Formats: sequence, C-alpha cells, structure tokens
Amino acid sequence: MISVIICSVNPQLLTAVKQNIAETIGVPFEVIAIDNRGSSAGICEVYNRGTAQASFDLLCFMHEDIILQTQNWGRVVVDLMKADTGIGLVGVAGSYYKPLIPSGWNGTSKETECIYIMQGNKQQSASEFVLHNANPLGKKHMDVASIDGVWFCTTKAIAQSNPFDAQTLKGFHCYDIDFSLSVGQHHRVVVTYEVLLAHLSEGNFDRTWLIETLKLHQKWQNYLPLLRGQLSPEKRYHIEKYTFRHLLKLFKDYNLPVSYLRKLLWQRAYFNKIPKNLWLNMNFHLFKFQKKAAKSLDYKPIGLEELDRLISL
Repeated sequence: MISVIICSVNPQLLTAVKQNIAETIGVPFEVIAIDNRGSSAGICEVYNRGTAQASFDLLCFMHEDIILQTQNWGRVVVDLMKADTGIGLVGVAGSYYKPLIPSGWNGTSKETECIYIMQGNKQQSASEFVLHNANPLGKKHMDVASIDGVWFCTTKAIAQSNPFDAQTLKGFHCYDIDFSLSVGQHHRVVVTYEVLLAHLSEGNFDRTWLIETLKLHQKWQNYLPLLRGQLSPEKRYHIEKYTFRHLLKLFKDYNLPVSYLRKLLWQRAYFNKIPKNLWLNMNFHLFKFQKKAAKSLDYKPIGLEELDRLISL
C-alpha cells in the first residue's frame, strides 16, 4: 500500500528506522533503501530511482534519522489522500508563504510555519526532544506553499509526472521546496497534524545550501512569492525585508558578491515583483552593507562571474 523510499548513508540508522516503520505504519508496505555511501548521486537522482522501483501507488520519502511516534500513521496518510483527491503532497513541516527573497521554506519568519514535529539530536534521549507544534487554524491539516523534506508522502503517479529535478539540484538541498512548488501547480500541498515524528538532526545551512537556494529561486523566479493562506501586505513586507537582511548576512559569511543581490533586486523590480517601498528599503540595507563591507578585512567575496558559474553548475 505504501512504498517507503530512503536515501541511506548510515546502516545503523537505517536498521533502526526500518524497525520503527514496521512497528508503526499499520498498512502493507515496502522499504526501498538506496545505499548512497560513496556515491556522487544527489538526493533527487536517488529519489527518482526509488520512485521507479516502487511497487505501491502511495510513496513516502523520509530521512533515516527519524523516529515515527504515531501508531498507524500509514492509515492516516491513506485515508487523508483518499478523502481528498485534490491533495497531492503531505508533509509534517512547511510554510504557507514562500518568500520572493532566496531562503528556506519559511524565510526567516516563524509566523507562517505549519509544523508538528519533535526536534532533537542523536545525543539526546526522547524525553529531551522539543515538540514544535504550529497550527495557525487549529485544523487536522493545513494548506502550505512548501514543505520540509524530513518526511513527505505523495502518489507514484504524481512523482512520475513531477520528477525530482536532478539536473538543477545535484546535491542534497532544496529538493523538497522544488518538489512542493512543482506538485503545487496542480495539486494541494498540506501539512498534517495527525502524524508525529522525532527528528534527530536540524539540517545544514552552509555555503552549498545557499548556492543551491539561489539556483532554486532562479528557477522559480516568475512564480514566487507564493501564498497559500491569509497574510496582510504589511506582514509580507516585513517577512521579505528581514529575509533579505538575513540573506545579506549569509552573503558576507560565505564571501559571496552582493552585486548579485543588486542584480536580483533590479530584475524583480523590472517584473513588478517587489513593491516600490520594499525595493527602496532593500536597496538602503544593501547600500549600508556595502559601505560597511568595504572596511571589513574578513569579507573577501568571489567575483560575480564565479558565482554565476556556481549557480549554473
């Protein structure tokens, strides 16, 4: 009934999560675990291979460093997707607003988060995990713009008609947002509050993640921002503004040229994607940053052409 697809790099974690799945899923299943140790394949390529191998009509993609807490969670997924055939993607964490400015699935705002997950790490006991439960409307599931890739379910037909973009995203970042935006063209994307899991790591937002995020936003620049709920223009303004300021900090931390951001702002302005007052505010912060950065010995950015080359890889 459900094919569980895992990109595996840790045999011990894989053994544990296989047992956890068997004890909790509550419906017929298979686990397709693709050993990716020592491989150059990115997660998009691996997930496409897993989709091709799947025997069942429902697919569940998950990390191996999770512990599912909900009994019969497979039945929850089956019933949800049968009850509403408009739903094409189900996750446990996401955001109902995906900003225009390059960022993760929620920008820098907690306000638009929809999440039901226990967060911890491999050194903590289960009693030390922290429950994150953001349910703005108090529903069993919430429509979102994008989801996090820790755990999500879809149908085999949808995964085949919207394959993971292994040409653009060759590593292990942004595949979840990209898949959400692709599926969301024709189907609803939701976060469910009826499946709880514990996640044993918090992700890695390094320089590689940032460059992959720039790739993602370049691909979807004519589609973003995306709102799947209610959000006032004032709140959207503040989300975009603070997401941009955070992006400036990342560009400094990873020695990327802020001239790329100036180009980005002019492009978005040309296509009327940024309100004039927000565009002026972002350029003001960019000007302040450049003045300060010019005096910094730590900020030694690569050239704009080099960044463009990295984004095109």
